Amino acid sequence: MRLARVRAEGAEKERILRAEADLERRRFRESFILAPAGMALLNGPDFLLAFVNSAYLELVGLENPNQ
Repeated sequence: MRLARVRAEGAEKERILRAEADLERRRFRESFILAPAGMALLNGPDFLLAFVNSAYLELVGLENPNQ
């Protein structure tokens, strides 16, 4: 019974930590999107664009697909 309780407590802690991490990712993404400055997120050794905000698209003269 003790092992089952320890496992359940561990699972609950993991669930809470995952929810907190997800919230922080959403906050970061929203801040990135709403930033007034052009921002681009690069990925990998080739520095490929993974994500850009609309201010970046405007800065480089590209159309914003969300408009």
